[in-house]
Amino acid sequence: MTLTIIDNNSLQIETKKLEVIANIQKFFEYASKNNISLGYLRGSCFSNPILRKLIKAEPFFLNLQFVDDIWLNSGLNFSIDVEFERGKELINRFKDFKIFRLPMVDIINNTEELVGKKIPFEDYLDNSPEFLSLFKKGNLDQVWGFDQLPAELTYEIFFPNENLSSIDDTLNLYILKIMGNLDLLIEYHDRKNSFQKGNKDILTFLLEQNFGTLIYHEDIIKIIHHFTGWTLGNCDQLRRNLKNKGDGGKDWEECSKIMGKEIASKVLNSVKKTFSKAHLYSTYTIIRKSLILRNFFEEPYFISKSTIEQKFLVPWNYYET
Repeated sequence: MTLTIIDNNSLQIETKKLEVIANIQKFFEYASKNNISLGYLRGSCFSNPILRKLIKAEPFFLNLQFVDDIWLNSGLNFSIDVEFERGKELINRFKDFKIFRLPMVDIINNTEELVGKKIPFEDYLDNSPEFLSLFKKGNLDQVWGFDQLPAELTYEIFFPNENLSSIDDTLNLYILKIMGNLDLLIEYHDRKNSFQKGNKDILTFLLEQNFGTLIYHEDIIKIIHHFTGWTLGNCDQLRRNLKNKGDGGKDWEECSKIMGKEIASKVLNSVKKTFSKAHLYSTYTIIRKSLILRNFFEEPYFISKSTIEQKFLVPWNYYET
């Protein structure tokens, strides 16, 4: 007979995970029952991209394995966009969640009513030449929170003879422009060219979507996890310590020895400059829908946009928590 011993800390972790899942389920059930429109999950929590995919596939099922222990280390970070008109109802009821009221959610609903059907956003393939070309038309409104963003979003501003190869390439450029780090932009450009010629190193293997350039918080987490095998929560805690305190203590000493001098140095030089990929992709969902609506459903979109902005006296890209 084998006796399984569960320590108090493990029991507390599992109990907290169950509470998180139960609260999220209540949130979605309440919104569904009361016909309140939801947007997308957002936030800097590493679990959010996984949860975003999971909820899209199955709104009322969340498995324990998808609630990473980072939530316990850093606090609950369940953030989501909701419709502007009735969003306050959710904000007042679920005070532990970070809920963003967005007019864009209302605009999408209104546009679909005018079109007379649900708009099949998923039919527009992100990496198709037709979709990528939308980013070159220079008709993007400024996106909230990114005041430095120019009206155009094109690779050609920096490297005239190159094209956008994918939506990841586009978003990488988007955030590199915001960060304003020319050295990192040049490194990204050089790594992209090297990758396209078939050259790969360990960083390219781990971070293929950005050709091995350390751009995001999640890149740091992934590299630490690869070399140490630690949980994603512990890897993120080390990232936070390096970024905020400049010191990872004994954990970083151990980790840097495993990584080797070259990669450890790159992590240290990059950790304070990286950005949340989860937050970027949350922002992208709004950019994406706006582009599709204004290019393929132009008249109903602009009627809806005007109606909502006049009704609430806020621009389409406004948000409120």
